[in-house]
Amino acid sequence: MIIYSFLYISFGFNPEKEVAILLKLTTSRFGEIEIDEQGIVSFAHGIPGFDQMNRFVFLHQNQSEIPFSFMQSVQDGDLAFIVVDPFQFFPNYNFELPESVQADLQVENESDLMVFSIMSISKLGEISLNLLAPVIINQRCKLGKQMILHQTDYKTKHFFQIGADSAAGKGGGL
Repeated sequence: MIIYSFLYISFGFNPEKEVAILLKLTTSRFGEIEIDEQGIVSFAHGIPGFDQMNRFVFLHQNQSEIPFSFMQSVQDGDLAFIVVDPFQFFPNYNFELPESVQADLQVENESDLMVFSIMSISKLGEISLNLLAPVIINQRCKLGKQMILHQTDYKTKHFFQIGADSAAGKGGGL
């Protein structure tokens, strides 16, 4: 049995202090699930290529060797992205967060931010991360943005293998 849980604690949700407003969402991957309205992350401009999709919830697979989550659209139950912490596989990954993005996300403190990369798995089983367009989340106010980096060597597909070394942040490489 696979158990999914919402990243409420990571996104500042405190069930002891806040009243949960549960919404039912029918998804193609998880069936019918209940999500808490306060766990929804808003993307003002959507995701590139999915501009109309601007509300997502993050689901985490508890029983997995790979620390990945699903970024599930609240508006389209068929749309979900696999996302991971890119620093876990590419420890030297870095970029600057422009002031305009900081303003869009209402950043007050760097510790409010989480960074994800969208993972792709090909039909041949090749795994890649999109390091060119990180997903930035302000977990304090639940705002998100997929930012496209400019003047960089990062690509939309950085291939790597999952193994003992890469899971420890050593085997990804660029």
